[in-house]
Amino acid sequence: MVAPLLFLTGKGGTGKTTIAVSLSQALADRGERVLLVEPYGQTGLQAHFDDEGLAREPIQITDNLSALRLEPRVLLEEYFSDLLKLPALARRLLSSSTFNAVTSAAPGVSEFLALDRLDGLSRTRRYDRIVIDGPATGHALQLLRAPSQLARIAAGSPLDRPLRRLKSALRRHDRASVALVSICEEMSVAESVEAQQVIGDELGIALERPILNRCAERLFTRSDVEEIDRLDQRHPLVRSARLQISAQQRANDFASALKKRFGAAPVSLQDLGMNPDRGGIGTALLHGWKL
Repeated sequence: MVAPLLFLTGKGGTGKTTIAVSLSQALADRGERVLLVEPYGQTGLQAHFDDEGLAREPIQITDNLSALRLEPRVLLEEYFSDLLKLPALARRLLSSSTFNAVTSAAPGVSEFLALDRLDGLSRTRRYDRIVIDGPATGHALQLLRAPSQLARIAAGSPLDRPLRRLKSALRRHDRASVALVSICEEMSVAESVEAQQVIGDELGIALERPILNRCAERLFTRSDVEEIDRLDQRHPLVRSARLQISAQQRANDFASALKKRFGAAPVSLQDLGMNPDRGGIGTALLHGWKL
């Protein structure tokens, strides 16, 4: 069962944003109330929606599907305005150059505020599922590590209690999970394997079956391969078939490597080119994750 708060991440260029959009729409099409979130510093979702850009509050995209962009400055203003209760005091604090310098330099503040907002949206139960089109792997690990890192310097402060609550929420497998996206390339798969060790072993956050994107379509069976081996290998059609067989084998090898590390076979998605069938991707994920 995929958690209500689902983070998607992976090496840059793996098709993560397209997968996030496709999955969100597939969930919405079957009746779930879905919020698709773009974290700070990203603009990938703009290419998928015909609007003027995402807003600081969720905007309706289609039936059951809304989208939101998290902006660090907006999150900072909202959090401390709510924490201090007095608008005049909050405005004065937020206008202070010293305060802004400290919050900018403190490790994990922006990430904490983003996670806190997501956790708050999840607890309202306004949405059945919140899908986060997360940053690339390195920044995603920084995001997920933020509560633990910030807790070391915020003990006894007003942030202490929300940080502990957030750490607990992320480690609850019925609340949050991460799906790692790879493609059929060695560096991409290796990055997912390394991320699994951090997310699962170090942070204790649940991991879904990984996603292996851009896999070659399986056109030839084992008997087909044996038959092709007996043909004239110089023929152009045979050479073309051998390239396809090689791509199939690479996909199988990478899938095996992911299965060995994750304990479950990845959900394999075919290379759909420049015009991906978003419905097909979403359906494949729902089936692979048994949703």
